[in-house]
Amino acid sequence: MRQKRLWTANEITHAQAMLAAGTKYRDVDRALDRYIGATWQKLHRTRRHTFRKLRSVPNHMGGARYVRPSAEQLADRDRRNVALDRRTQTQEFCGDPAPGFSALDRANEARLRAIFLPPCLPQRNGDR
Repeated sequence: MRQKRLWTANEITHAQAMLAAGTKYRDVDRALDRYIGATWQKLHRTRRHTFRKLRSVPNHMGGARYVRPSAEQLADRDRRNVALDRRTQTQEFCGDPAPGFSALDRANEARLRAIFLPPCLPQRNGDR
């Protein structure tokens, strides 16, 4: 059984030259000692990935616009990644959210904030 190996630049250019000369894909595969269909898959996947534009917004919403995340979003992402490392094996297996990020944790946090935050002091007429 042949080992799976990466394509080299020489193999790709050799395959493209053979195909331009009219050789069939199957013959190119045999000449390069590749599985049948490997050349077709490599060349077509390479073309698709090379020329496809990455889009963060679908076309019907105004085209390809790239939005840089804010510092708050990056900090939130980092906080979530750190929290994911604190999960137990059972939580990971079951797909539970990270500690502090479940709906129950958020509700408890809001309730505690409402209890322990000092009430707003009434304003006196002269403090305006």
